[in-house]
Amino acid sequence: MTRGAPKPPSCPLGRLHTTRVGAREAAKRGRTETGVIVIFPDMLKDDLEREFVNRIADREYGATAGSGRRGR
Repeated sequence: MTRGAPKPPSCPLGRLHTTRVGAREAAKRGRTETGVIVIFPDMLKDDLEREFVNRIADREYGATAGSGRRGR
């Protein structure tokens, strides 16, 4: 390493930087290994699918400020 050059991350989390493709691969692996499902917004093809997912999220986590619905 040359003098004055930036140091590499000393924290092990620095190596966990992911890309969009990496996130999708991690989501696929998570589904296979643990049964956890990750849904990216571009996976939802129409308003019906989007509303379905939003209602589940509102029920489980409470409504968000932009959902237009109150938490149940």
